[in-house]
Formats: sequence, C-alpha cells, structure tokens
Amino acid sequence: MQDNGQRDDIPVEEVEDDMVLIPFKREGVKNMKCVKFTDAEIVTMDQFTEWLFTTANPATGRPFIPKKEHSGMVAFCISYTFNAMGYVAQDMARAETAEVTS
Repeated sequence: MQDNGQRDDIPVEEVEDDMVLIPFKREGVKNMKCVKFTDAEIVTMDQFTEWLFTTANPATGRPFIPKKEHSGMVAFCISYTFNAMGYVAQDMARAETAEVTS
C-alpha cells in the first residue's frame, strides 16, 4: 500500500471515457479533501510549489518546503495564513482595547 492509502494491488478502473475510479482503503480516504482546479490554477500552483522548493528561506537557509509536493505547498499556505491571521487578531484586540479605554 502506498503512503496515501491507495492500494497497489488494485488497478485504477476506468468507468467511462472521462471517469476514473481510484480505490482507497477507508482509513486513507478520511485524510483527503478533494478540490477541482482549472488548468490555469494547476499551472500556478505547480509554479508556486517549485518556487517554494527551490527558494531558500532567509531565516533558515533551507527551502520553504522540504519536498516539491502539492501537500507541502498547501501546508505552507495554511501555516502562513494561520500566522498572518494571528497578527490580524492581535491588531483587532488592540483596536477594541483602545476603543474601550478612550
């Protein structure tokens, strides 16, 4: 079995000309989220993933993501957004405190 929960011993089954069924074990499916992207979005994400993998983070000297994989780019974006929203929440709290004290 592959790390992603997909079984190696069951081939991908073509159902119709434009449909493909990929068998996964149930425990592999629970960790998946599916999103349909346009061709242009895929190109942009691939380019961004490549950049994150090949560009050194000035703070660490290592690439922003350790492997050139889509999951690494997604994890980076979630982490970056989470941190940025932390700053937004701090600014909002300071603004509320300033309103209450004035």
